[in-house]
Amino acid sequence: MRALVSARLGADFTRLWTASAVSNLGDGVTMAAGPLLVASVTDDPAAIAGAVFAQQLPWLLFALLGAWLFVVSAAVPFGLDALTFAAARWSWRPWPPAPGGRCARRPGSPTRRPG
Repeated sequence: MRALVSARLGADFTRLWTASAVSNLGDGVTMAAGPLLVASVTDDPAAIAGAVFAQQLPWLLFALLGAWLFVVSAAVPFGLDALTFAAARWSWRPWPPAPGGRCARRPGSPTRRPG
């Protein structure tokens, strides 16, 4: 059965699934061992709760950051690429500046605009 599923989904998926399973198992062991380690050092419930909170804080902060970026990218038409394009367009300068303040024609560009 495993060979049939593995052949159908491919070796890359099997490696991805295995890596995900090992990562989730490691997260579970860390979630269980962290508070037990702190409890073996101190009997203070506030210290144990603080350690658990500190252990989960990066997950919370990265989740909030991801949600904020999702909202910001949805609010801007065409996503964050539009902000990048706008910044690049704003900072664009003619190349090279011609004497007398006029813009020189770029090498290889047409002499007049099409259309």
